[in-house]
Amino acid sequence: MKIFHSIILFTLLACLGLLSGCVDELQADPSDLGRGDAYVTAEVSFPSLNSALSRSVSGGTPGDAIKDINSVCVVIYDKAGKFVRKEYFDRASLVIDDTTENPSDTPSSASTDPGDTGSTGHRAEAATKKATVKLAKLPYGYYHMYAIANVPDSRFTPENMATQEALKNITLDWQSGSVADNSQMFGYFSQDNTSKGFDAPLVAVGLPEVTLKAWVKRAASKVTIAFDARDLKENIYIYLKTAEIKDIPAHCLLGADNKPGTYGTEDAELNELIANGQTIKYVDNPASVEYNDTWEARISKGDPVYGFNTAVIGKGTIDEQIAAQHNENVNALYFYENMQGEGEAGTASDKWQVVEGDEVDKANPQPSYPAGNTKPAPGKPAPDP
Repeated sequence: MKIFHSIILFTLLACLGLLSGCVDELQADPSDLGRGDAYVTAEVSFPSLNSALSRSVSGGTPGDAIKDINSVCVVIYDKAGKFVRKEYFDRASLVIDDTTENPSDTPSSASTDPGDTGSTGHRAEAATKKATVKLAKLPYGYYHMYAIANVPDSRFTPENMATQEALKNITLDWQSGSVADNSQMFGYFSQDNTSKGFDAPLVAVGLPEVTLKAWVKRAASKVTIAFDARDLKENIYIYLKTAEIKDIPAHCLLGADNKPGTYGTEDAELNELIANGQTIKYVDNPASVEYNDTWEARISKGDPVYGFNTAVIGKGTIDEQIAAQHNENVNALYFYENMQGEGEAGTASDKWQVVEGDEVDKANPQPSYPAGNTKPAPGKPAPDP
């Protein structure tokens, strides 16, 4: 799963009337939370995506296609990892508001300014949604607590919730016909408001008022595309036709890294790929257009910017035009991500465009992909990509 985030805020409110019979005592064991019940209010929200790198441009899916919270499920395990309970809330049970909150470990460059293109990428969403629900009372104690959004209640079977690993390994199937149906989210609660990894730490529920937050990550990723030709040499022109995402995973694990091609016989279906994903077309009918200045989607050193958001091209600085190609509503390509790492020379995961080893002429390299993927000869490093 990739890096699309959400926030879940738990505020534990104890009813004083129910606590009137309790007496505070000094406790020898500081980890002993005593006895009591907490009423829990959960606020589920997700802040901005950090996106990756009108004429006849078409295709893709609007950039805000995966933006709503339509259900929330909270799954709780005790200190020993034993399943305690789950609570499921459908859309009618959610109170929805807008939010601009961020987790504590959000990079400082993830600004709310849509023109901010800091080192980690600019903020692709100015505001997101927050859903508020109320849980049944929860006894004081230490818990591993997970939050899941937009997954049908039917998927939370006893088998799928028996352990934390079983929950995280619920398999999702890519829905090519509707990107919005791929909006599942997964996260956990922590007391330091961080969001790394998939393993829920222990959180303490033992005060009349306790605030817990969980950041949930969207299973689907999106890519917005901007072309920047400022480094081309003079009188070099690139004619853009289409951008298509290829070999996307057909399945994804709800709360674990997705690595198609690495699974054994028992989980062979997780290796399945969809050859052709979504496509963005920059020219309606390339065959009817000549390769000259009448080609609308042409970039060069003197006219370097292009992307789906053609309304801003030629307006403002180059950096501003590029940043606008990653705005929230700009059409994007969606997919389950393949966490395949850097690739290995001589295998199908090789990402070099020129990988023929001895046959490479570095002064005039010829792209060998997809016929390449040949490991460079000993002592000859692969050429620059």
